[in-house]
Amino acid sequence: VAGLAALVLAAHGRALWDGVYYDDHWHRATLRGSGWSWNDLIETTTFDFPGRLIHLWWQEQPLEWRYPRPVAMLFMKLEYVLAGGNPFWIHAFGLIWHWLNAILVYRLGRWALGATGWAVFAAALFVLNPNAAFSVSWSAARNAVVGAFFLLAALLAYIAASFPKNRRPGVLRRGPLCLSFVLWALALFSRE
Repeated sequence: VAGLAALVLAAHGRALWDGVYYDDHWHRATLRGSGWSWNDLIETTTFDFPGRLIHLWWQEQPLEWRYPRPVAMLFMKLEYVLAGGNPFWIHAFGLIWHWLNAILVYRLGRWALGATGWAVFAAALFVLNPNAAFSVSWSAARNAVVGAFFLLAALLAYIAASFPKNRRPGVLRRGPLCLSFVLWALALFSRE
């Protein structure tokens, strides 16, 4: 766990000083002024493209993008409030999410491969994945790491529901199965 944290910092630690850019400005403005309801969280991801940008999309009338990711936006708003809007701490939350995902990949690898070394290797590859740099360093892409977290956790809960310790299918356990459905639903509403 500590080794994965060190690897996340080594690979993505520079993102702490990235500041805000692109959609981050939009999210900061909408998170600052929005409420905490389901609809408010969906509205924080609605983009209007009026004026001069309209021609870039070959549109003759105003364009609106609406991303239904209220769970990810709930965590993003919570992070924004806890960080006081400070980009450094908002990026720190992104690194924490990525680290938690790496731990879940390790747990999944440990179960699937049955070997600690290969599980660590799989988690390290996940941390170093070039696509991770985009989703970890750009806070507007936080939905990708939040959605991955809940999806990985749902998969692990499903494994706990379906397989006893000896890894052979056994009696389906209802508690972990229900948890897997809840986590899956959280993942579903984290990324469209």
